[in-house]
Amino acid sequence: MSRFWLAHELAMVRRLYWRVPAGVIAATIGRSRRAVSQRASLLGLARPRRRATDQDRETITRMAADGACNRCIGRACGLDRHAVARIRREIGARPLEVRGSVGTCRQCVERVRAATREQCRRAGVASLAEIRIREFRRFAEASGWPADLRPRAIQMLDALWELGPMTRRQIAAAIGMPWKGSRDSLTSNDPEGSYLAHLMARGLVMQVGRCIRGDGPGRNVYLYSLAPGVVLAEEDAEREKRAGPCRPGDAETRRKRRKTG
Repeated sequence: MSRFWLAHELAMVRRLYWRVPAGVIAATIGRSRRAVSQRASLLGLARPRRRATDQDRETITRMAADGACNRCIGRACGLDRHAVARIRREIGARPLEVRGSVGTCRQCVERVRAATREQCRRAGVASLAEIRIREFRRFAEASGWPADLRPRAIQMLDALWELGPMTRRQIAAAIGMPWKGSRDSLTSNDPEGSYLAHLMARGLVMQVGRCIRGDGPGRNVYLYSLAPGVVLAEEDAEREKRAGPCRPGDAETRRKRRKTG
């Protein structure tokens, strides 16, 4: 049974229909996308579709031969990309090469690259990778672990610190990673191949022992915990306080950092 449209729902459709996708509006007000589109049409918000002319077809044929995508052709002709796709099928123009979920072309790629360069220039960085590295380091330093660790590795250390020894499967559940099996889970781009192996090589995590004995190779389940001597930054500060004064700069160097004993 259909329900009446409320005043605030109509106001939202009028204000946002051509600014955000109809699906977003539908999810916000609890209606279907089709209902939002129909109501926008009744409110006079739907733009009338323009029929493609012979000149449009010539433009579509020419730009399709140059490798342009439907979005770029639509901007040049003033048509919707879906209309461009339909015309391309009708006239048998060069098929669109799709990479990912959206058709792209050289113009789109160059437009995105130019926008990215401008964003990096405003942020004062050389590339987006530098922003990512900065944020990773900031996250690590705020958590108190070495700044060169990956965020997932930091989450593992935090989980082991708060929950104690765990198996690999329990660690994956604690940090929200899907469990795909013993050999396909907790893998990383570290030289060791996995987060745990990298943390063990760094001396931050150790293998406690076998908690479940399997019948064959690869069926044993082991426990992992923080290595002896890994202490919190706060505990390290208390230990330094009890030990007495230190050389200038030592406390600042060790602040917000966890270390191995």
